[in-house]
Amino acid sequence: MINGHVLAAVVGTAVLVAAATGGIADFRSQLPDIRKPFNEVNDALKGTQERERQWAHVVKEADSICARYPQGRFVLKPALPPNRAQYVHTIRIELDREGAIQSELVVLQPPANYVRPYSLLLHNRQVALAALERLQSATKEKSKEDYVTAARVLTQRTRSIHTYAASVGMPACAL
Repeated sequence: MINGHVLAAVVGTAVLVAAATGGIADFRSQLPDIRKPFNEVNDALKGTQERERQWAHVVKEADSICARYPQGRFVLKPALPPNRAQYVHTIRIELDREGAIQSELVVLQPPANYVRPYSLLLHNRQVALAALERLQSATKEKSKEDYVTAARVLTQRTRSIHTYAASVGMPACAL
C-alpha cells in the first residue's frame, strides 16, 4: 500500500517536472531509472516467495501423508493397565503406524530456511516413537517406574509435535 503511494508520488513528481521542462520524451527515457528500485525489490522477493511456495508444498504433502494413517485406538494410560496384553497390542499398532508415517515424512525436502524446524519435528517424532517402544516394553515387563518415565517423555513430545503441527498447518500430523 505504501509502496503504491510512493510510486504514485514519484511518478507524479516526474510528470510535473517533465511537463514543466517540456520534455515528455525526456521523461520517458528516465522511466527505467525510476522503476529500477522497485524492480530490485521485486527481484529480491522472488527467492523468498519461491521458498514459501516450496514450504507450502511440503506442509501439504506432510499433512496428506499423516492423513493416510488415521489415528488408532491408542490412549496413554496414567498407570500400567490391568489388561496388559491388549494394551501391548494397541501400542504395537501405534508403533507400526508411526513408523510408516516417519518413513514417508523423512523423504520430504523443506526449503533451506525450514530445514531446522522440520528436522526438529522429525526428531520429536523419533523420540516419541522410542518412548512408545519403552512404554510397550515396560508394560510387558510390569515395570511401573519405566512405564511412568516413558509416559512422561511421550507426553512431552506429543505436546511439542501437536503444537508445531497445528501452527504450520499440518493438523493430521499431530501425534
